[in-house]
Amino acid sequence: MAVMAGVDGVVKFGTNQIGYIDTWSITRTQNTGETSQLGKRDQEYLATNRNWSGSLSGSFDYSDAAQKAVIDQLIGDGVGTVLAATFVANADLTLSGNIIITSVAIGASHGDKITLSINFQGTGKLSSAAA
Repeated sequence: MAVMAGVDGVVKFGTNQIGYIDTWSITRTQNTGETSQLGKRDQEYLATNRNWSGSLSGSFDYSDAAQKAVIDQLIGDGVGTVLAATFVANADLTLSGNIIITSVAIGASHGDKITLSINFQGTGKLSSAAA
């Protein structure tokens, strides 16, 4: 088994790499529909639709063009805009798809860096390929 190092990770919105991101995650969910029958005590299910969502976080840098574009878009009228996103794990794995940003948090604490956290909902297919 080859263990991957997170240091090789990258996040892009469109073709722009988002600077200073130190964490990203994607969750894939398979929904189910109940198909249980009367007279049977055990529930039965079938796989229905699926979805994906995720988050990313790191250091806030308003001088980073990609971070600034996302923040400015969300502050303006860009809420709900669909963005193409790419999440590179390493040279062996890239995940990509369209996202809608659902929340952005910028936080500061005394003696520490200012942080940026973004949550998103995937829309459509999540694709994987070699980077």
